[in-house]
Amino acid sequence: MGCISSKSVVAKAYSPSPTRVEVSETNRSSSRGRSGLKILDSKANLDNERNNKFKKNSSKKSNGAFNLRVGLAQRSVEAEQNAVGWPPWLTAVAAEAIQGWVPLKADSFQKLEKIGQGTYSSVFRAREVETGKMFALKKVRFDNFQPESIRFMAREITILRRLDHPNIMKLEGIITSRLSNSIYLVFEYMEHDLAGLVSRSDIVFTESQ
Repeated sequence: MGCISSKSVVAKAYSPSPTRVEVSETNRSSSRGRSGLKILDSKANLDNERNNKFKKNSSKKSNGAFNLRVGLAQRSVEAEQNAVGWPPWLTAVAAEAIQGWVPLKADSFQKLEKIGQGTYSSVFRAREVETGKMFALKKVRFDNFQPESIRFMAREITILRRLDHPNIMKLEGIITSRLSNSIYLVFEYMEHDLAGLVSRSDIVFTESQ
């Protein structure tokens, strides 16, 4: 009797705990789950890298296509401007400054006399042959083989075209040629400039003037 009871006690003492087995199974399943998550994470990282590379390639392609379209548009504008008579050395550098204009012809005006002189320009009084209207022709000299010289002149043309005020002489057009290294800016004409009026003793300005 005593041996049987002692065996039962020993058996109970050494019997495996079902709780421990469940815990170990749980640990195994959790370790499997972690490894599965690691695999999924690595796949996600690969997908992200592929997507990023695809986006970069797509952006490069789109930028390249955009630059190509802009280049083609600029060439088309230059071709149109050359077709109406603008010289290539001007359209290649200052296409925006003359956009929408057609060059005036030199034989449309009759130069009368020089009325002004500057460092890089001379001003002449001229009559339009067809209408008889007076204009001021400003002859601007520059080096048409130097793009920066042309850009400097183009900035002046752009500013003059934007100015629209009763007290500012209006730029009416431009006379140019394909070979000349000078152009004529055609302005509306006034008999006297401000310096000329101030120099006259018989003219007195009022305070408002």
